Amino acid sequence: MNAGNIIVSFSTLYKSKEVYYLIAKPISFTKIFLIKFLDNFFYSSTTMLLMISAVMLGYSTYFKIDFFFVIFFFFLMLLPFMLIAASLGVIFLMFMIRISYKIGLKKVIAGLIMLYLIGLLLFFKSSNPISIVEQVMVFYPNINGYFGSLDNPMLKFLPNFWIADSLYWFSAGKSMNALPYIGLLLGTSLMFLIAALFTAKKLYYKTWLESFELKIKNTRPKERINSKQIFNNKSFFTQQIDVLLKKEFLQFFREPGQWIHLSVIIFLIAIFIVSLGGIDEGLLNAYNYSLRAIIYVV
Repeated sequence: MNAGNIIVSFSTLYKSKEVYYLIAKPISFTKIFLIKFLDNFFYSSTTMLLMISAVMLGYSTYFKIDFFFVIFFFFLMLLPFMLIAASLGVIFLMFMIRISYKIGLKKVIAGLIMLYLIGLLLFFKSSNPISIVEQVMVFYPNINGYFGSLDNPMLKFLPNFWIADSLYWFSAGKSMNALPYIGLLLGTSLMFLIAALFTAKKLYYKTWLESFELKIKNTRPKERINSKQIFNNKSFFTQQIDVLLKKEFLQFFREPGQWIHLSVIIFLIAIFIVSLGGIDEGLLNAYNYSLRAIIYVV
């Protein structure tokens, strides 16, 4: 689950005009939720699905794995993995709206930011890549098996660990060892999808109504700025490009989901840059390029 899932889900499930239309029809709220959930899932995940599929093509080519493995990976590993995150995101969103209605939106947002920061700190503290590399180098050059054994034991319960281990066994030519992890992915994704549908049956319509009340409570009357003035300002670009850029700028900041999503990405990039700055350069130079890449990626 990530912040992007929640932001995009809110726009699709609660702000979409199509939802207004569907609710006025004799359709159950659970079916409406399922329709918009799948719409949101494939709409928001298309780019990532294409990128990961391209990476997997390179992976299968490098390790000389059959091309059908990419199709197998896409449907039986990648889609379930992303479905888990999407289902968790919408469940969390419904409970977040419910709690916001009870205690206030600002308190919930402040609490979530604190929990998110604490979670990041605990994650980086519990899985320090430099300490893992230092411990593994004791067994150099036989390091393949030790990276997995020195990971935090809690990481083995995460879906990304199941995918990573599955890919390792496929690349090692021992595909049967990957089947339990694939089974875990499929079972967990189905379980969370059912949980999302059950939660929607109980809370979706309530939270949909409450989202309107939250919007009214947190909207303050303010003087409307005439956005047309921006088009009268001079620019270095040609008239057509200038109008297009300004239109996109106004549309981007008019939609809270867009700039919140951007803020989250910038925040994560900043954490990555700061963490790189804290790595001892002398320590990195002691290892080869492969181990440096592991430190950077982890």
